[in-house]
Amino acid sequence: SALPVRVPPAAIPMDLRVEPSPSLDAARRDQQLQQELLALKHKQQVQRQLLIAEFQRKHEQLSRQHEAQLQEHMKVRTNRWWDELVKAQSCYECLSRVNRRSALILPLRLRHIS
Repeated sequence: SALPVRVPPAAIPMDLRVEPSPSLDAARRDQQLQQELLALKHKQQVQRQLLIAEFQRKHEQLSRQHEAQLQEHMKVRTNRWWDELVKAQSCYECLSRVNRRSALILPLRLRHIS
């Protein structure tokens, strides 16, 4: 059978109670605050990226809308310009006919007078 091992008595009694150490608590609190700060910075960076992405999406949407409005405006202006050109052309043709008629009639009147 095994003989019991004799443990020498401790020369100095050991205190096994755990008391909070002010320097340890301060270090832990500092580390916790640093982690919270990093987490907040990360959250802020993510929010900034989301905000930039939203701004870019809105900017692209407004650019497309503006381009469509410009195209519509140009179409309307071109149609108006074309209508005015057609009117001017028909007026020119009318004037040309009147001038041709006048050119034929005027010499006849002049001959009749002389």
